[in-house]
Amino acid sequence: MIPSQRSRFAIPDGVHYLNCAYMAPLAKEVSAAMAEGARLKEQPWSFRPADFFSIAEEFRSRAARLAGAEADCIAIVPSASYALAIAARNLPFARGQHIVTLAWALLRLLPVRARRIFSLSNFPIVCPTD
Repeated sequence: MIPSQRSRFAIPDGVHYLNCAYMAPLAKEVSAAMAEGARLKEQPWSFRPADFFSIAEEFRSRAARLAGAEADCIAIVPSASYALAIAARNLPFARGQHIVTLAWALLRLLPVRARRIFSLSNFPIVCPTD
């Protein structure tokens, strides 16, 4: 069993937060790293264009090691729904095949030919239209 990690978070005693699917609390270390990153932007003139890529490439390398993958297999995206939309947009599919999504917001990124939606309770189904 994993020991309690409560001390890593700013969760007061008596609070039992279980809604991490909505918004997970940040670990104190993550908050500190975010503050440090924000402080770097206090002096934007000290950034060189190469810095933007070197930071991202270092992250991709570390994430790849953690996942047991190659860095070229790691993509940095702004959200999971955006990543799913990009993946769906690049998958070849034809009439009779479906992409089932949990949220229709990503559909704006799909090709126009795939935007016919059939609702199955809360799960939109995207079908090719050509």
